[in-house]
Amino acid sequence: MKKHLNVVDVVVFIGRMERHNEMSNVDHPKHYNQVPGIECIDVVEHFNFNRGNAIKYIWRAGDKGKEVEDLQKALWYIQREIERVTKEQLEEFSPLPEGTWMCAECEGVGEHKQECSHYK
Repeated sequence: MKKHLNVVDVVVFIGRMERHNEMSNVDHPKHYNQVPGIECIDVVEHFNFNRGNAIKYIWRAGDKGKEVEDLQKALWYIQREIERVTKEQLEEFSPLPEGTWMCAECEGVGEHKQECSHYK
């Protein structure tokens, strides 16, 4: 025997489908699931903020309609990461002992190389 749906059943069903679709767009958006079996978040959560965001924008580039903008955003995060790493590396160098100096041109500490333009 066939069961006939009434209007209330149809409205409830449509409401459930809409909630399911909304949650899919929040929990598992299509633009982060192009690679079968791998979701973007499963990859990016293993990286720091800047690197993870760069990967995210590269991953979804073009899938939300603004490919160049996504790639520019990725580049922005990559540049921030380069700046962070560079700053971190500079902070790792110990300061020069008092009374010594470093020549930026020849990278000599307390002395100049013959190739240095200000060699005396």
